[in-house]
Amino acid sequence: MSLTPLSFDTMKQLKVQKDDKIRQQRISEIVTKIYRSAKELAETTTQTSYSYNAYLNVIGYCRCPKSEICSAYIYEFHIINMQTILTSLRNLFPGCVVQHSDKLVAVRSDGKHYVVDKPEGPENDSNSNYRWLLIKIDWS
Repeated sequence: MSLTPLSFDTMKQLKVQKDDKIRQQRISEIVTKIYRSAKELAETTTQTSYSYNAYLNVIGYCRCPKSEICSAYIYEFHIINMQTILTSLRNLFPGCVVQHSDKLVAVRSDGKHYVVDKPEGPENDSNSNYRWLLIKIDWS
């Protein structure tokens, strides 16, 4: 086994390169999931739009299958990389409207979901606030 010399500058860039590779992989996974789900919906129903919902809890409770990844990180990742995700989707769905929205939602005592205009106030009687970060593809 031969070892390759690594310069000071190369050593400093290794982490950045690895992190960028992971970021690109996660973006690809998100775009692929949205693409497949939208395509399946168009093939199997008469609906004319698909919404991807990154269900995120404001108070930090992790709803992810992998407990080491918290909802705050997922939310931040989507927000930071939103333009890249949207650009990829617009390239995959030319002519469709591809957009996103970010809403604070509360589950009230009646079990229904409500969009909350202000996180605090008398209209918000719930501890169950979370974010709905939606990416919508519309082909109507």
